[in-house]
Amino acid sequence: MFIFCENRIFKLGGSSLSDFAIVPVTRNIGCVNGFTIQEFAGDLIFLGPDGLRTVAGTARIGDVELGTISANVQELFREQLSNSGSFDSLVIPDKTQYRIFFSKDSAADIATHGVICVMKGQAFEFAETQGIRPSSTDTIVESGNVIAIHGGFDGYIYRQERGNTFNGTLINAKYRSPDITFGDPGVRKHMQRVNVNYAPESTIDADLFVRYDYESNTSTRPAAYPLDSTNVAGLYGSSVYGSSVYGGPSQPIVRKAVEGSGFAVALRVEDGANATAPYTLKGFQLEYQVGARR
Repeated sequence: MFIFCENRIFKLGGSSLSDFAIVPVTRNIGCVNGFTIQEFAGDLIFLGPDGLRTVAGTARIGDVELGTISANVQELFREQLSNSGSFDSLVIPDKTQYRIFFSKDSAADIATHGVICVMKGQAFEFAETQGIRPSSTDTIVESGNVIAIHGGFDGYIYRQERGNTFNGTLINAKYRSPDITFGDPGVRKHMQRVNVNYAPESTIDADLFVRYDYESNTSTRPAAYPLDSTNVAGLYGSSVYGSSVYGGPSQPIVRKAVEGSGFAVALRVEDGANATAPYTLKGFQLEYQVGARR
């Protein structure tokens, strides 16, 4: 019998401790820290020297597949692995999220980073967190309610996924799309309209920015367009009778007439001036006219 852990194979060849042999195998694969091991979407996930890896079952009975899932965002893990003193992780089952936190002994809470891994279909998406420095983590499922908690080094226990602020501090949230050339970076596009589809949990107040030519200083930089929830259906318990929209959509499509032109365009959504409730960006569509070729 063989047990693989921390870059070594433990060979169990007898019944006494003297029969155990330790054989080094490789330094490029293995679990960096046991607190990063979690059951995630039916597989095991852990942090290796080269990022996140999964131990997944294969079609062959009794066989497993050891694969990396974070190769596309390797830079998120490279620096954290070399400087972190401790690691913690947890899973949010109802969101299919795996969260890992890197704690440094000399770093303050605000300088502590983490990574969120989300499974969407058969692919994995990643996001970065900042400001959570846990000494321990846990997830409790009680009557269908998922409670994600972590203990801080200050002696307090905090609950995640609750409230619209970060322990009383406004959350600075940003989203930026890729720079889109529509298949031809040599043709100028005159933007006319942006259609954004989103699903808010309550009232929101965010800003939508349209940026051109990889945000060059010489390109057009229109002012922010408001992205709010004025057209969202009233929510029971939070909406005010007479001021909310009756029968409005719960996932509205906001159509904004925009200005400017460029060879590439990107959208930014920034939210941090108010205690905005969570919302999900479902997608967007860009309408434009073709201009001259460069």
